[in-house]
Amino acid sequence: GMDQSMIDIEANPAVSFALTEATFNNDPRLEQKACVVGSSGDPENPPCARSVMSGTFRKLVDDSEEFSMIKDAFFERHPSMADWPTDHSWFIGAIDISNIWLIDIYGGAKTLDLDKYYGVSL
Repeated sequence: GMDQSMIDIEANPAVSFALTEATFNNDPRLEQKACVVGSSGDPENPPCARSVMSGTFRKLVDDSEEFSMIKDAFFERHPSMADWPTDHSWFIGAIDISNIWLIDIYGGAKTLDLDKYYGVSL
């Protein structure tokens, strides 16, 4: 059967995706004292950045340009998945982001400007 999250999303496609700087605590290139528990640090400490992206989940159309681009990037990042059985109803989805919440310092969280977010060229 389908994963329970996908059952819920089919009934209501509103989703959120959270990221925390604390995830990177073991990366020696980064110095995140704010995220380390102890010595005034804690993953809930505002300088330990956290972001929540909210929006609507959608399955990508298999023959779309967007699907091809994302599938290539996905399999580049997770090469073993290209060999997974095709009879398991796998699909690739996306979140159409409608809100980005960010806290990275004392003084309260901010809601980011989506035009600026989508306007960034990489």
